Amino acid sequence: MSSTNIRSVSIPRIVCIYMAWYVGFVIFLAIFAHFALPRGMNLGGLSGIGFLAASLGAQYWFMREKAEPASGRVWTYALICGAVSSTLVFVLLAAGLVRGDDWELLALFLVFNIFGTRLGFEMFSSNPRILKN
Repeated sequence: MSSTNIRSVSIPRIVCIYMAWYVGFVIFLAIFAHFALPRGMNLGGLSGIGFLAASLGAQYWFMREKAEPASGRVWTYALICGAVSSTLVFVLLAAGLVRGDDWELLALFLVFNIFGTRLGFEMFSSNPRILKN
């Protein structure tokens, strides 16, 4: 890519990229938990996936815009992506596919998911290593 090909990344595009990675990691973890863990998948296993998905989404974001995003944009994207992924986890909980032991863990998961997503966007948007040309 040339340096003149700088384009802004929209919120729906980042959310779609984030959710694609998030769902992929959830599927991988579910398969792993099915074969390796006798009690199945729980919230503890899902707590770090937001960070991983945000890290990979931030790589795309940085490579597309070729600049570190402003803190306000990072927080906006992290809140939206964290809320969408937390909604997915609550659907998995309601369907009985994920074990949630009590409501305090759910609240802690929600907070950790949003801050983990924020940390993933912040750390890897300013320091791209994975997708470097």
